[in-house]
Amino acid sequence: EARLIDVGSGAGLPGVVLAIVRPDLEVHLVEPMLRRTQWLDVVVAELGLDSVTVHRGRAEEFAGVLAAPFVTARAVARLDKLARWCVPLLEPQGVLVAMKGRSAATELDEDRKGLERLGLTDAVVTEHSSALLEESVLTVDLRFAPRATRAKDARTERGRSSKQARTAGQARS
Repeated sequence: EARLIDVGSGAGLPGVVLAIVRPDLEVHLVEPMLRRTQWLDVVVAELGLDSVTVHRGRAEEFAGVLAAPFVTARAVARLDKLARWCVPLLEPQGVLVAMKGRSAATELDEDRKGLERLGLTDAVVTEHSSALLEESVLTVDLRFAPRATRAKDARTERGRSSKQARTAGQARS
């Protein structure tokens, strides 16, 4: 079963919608405001979304408590700040999907170094459009590769290169 954490769920976007279209998805809605979590509890109950859990609190309070391969957030804060909240919730090789406005590419360019320090790599800005949407939605998708994982991958790649070089040298002999 796939898991997703939606940070700053507010009105349930995108967490509740994803739970509706993907009933196999275990969704955790993280929202600090009481009135919003109360509303989300009612919506989840009325829609019979058994795979959704509402958590009241800030994202940083759930570090070490919740973790998932996917974390979503909808324009909750600037990308660098949002990443600091969300990275502790990501499993290694997980993906942060940040729904952003027109500033997505600019924020990504300005914050890239800080995002890389947090272990976020392979950044991609994707445009999502539909006849139903007045304006396209932009997401910034970032893969989480913790330093230890990146170092291991680099060692493995160097080992492969050395082995390939030795094999090529033996073939020439």
